[in-house]
Amino acid sequence: MTYLTGSKEGMRQGASTFASFFSSKAELKKRNDELERALAQKDAELADRAILEKENADLKSQHVFKTETGHTVARVVSKPPFTPFDIVVISAGERQGVQSGDMVMLGQTYLGLVTIASEYSSRVTLLSSPGHQEEAFIGDDSLPVLLKGKGGGTFEATVPQGTEVNEGDLVYSYYQQTPYFIGTVSAVVRDDGNTVMTLLIASPFNLYTLTNVEIIST
Repeated sequence: MTYLTGSKEGMRQGASTFASFFSSKAELKKRNDELERALAQKDAELADRAILEKENADLKSQHVFKTETGHTVARVVSKPPFTPFDIVVISAGERQGVQSGDMVMLGQTYLGLVTIASEYSSRVTLLSSPGHQEEAFIGDDSLPVLLKGKGGGTFEATVPQGTEVNEGDLVYSYYQQTPYFIGTVSAVVRDDGNTVMTLLIASPFNLYTLTNVEIIST
């Protein structure tokens, strides 16, 4: 009997320990579940905050403002290769006073024209767009040329054979008697069998890395 009694007592203690183990395990699982829910909630809050911060940064980067001269500064929101060749989209439109035909500048460099203005954005055709032609002048003697856009921020022009033009000469245009820089002569292609020589002209900027531009109402 003593053996049986001891055995029963041992079984009761074992069962109690076993139950206690499962109780502790269940409590641990419950706590782990609560912790996982709390972490998931925290992750969701952090994700929401990150999204809000990104949206805020995007809004700030797309901020449109006026300069002291009344010109509009806008962000370039799309450009090649996501747009057609030598076309960019800017974050300013009719609501900001931008209209088709307005000049688009970067500093003192004349980049192109607004060709389509919608409510909050506009399409800009760069001067170097293939097929675009622009009257311009070269060098100190203001040699008149007709620039032909070749794409990628480059142009071509032809002048009579023997004309004094050199690599590095400045190419510019005028608007209301104010000169605006376009680019520089990058090469002079001479052909003794031709009556004209070809000038290759390049913009001073990498047009595919544009971030902001200035719009001048015309």
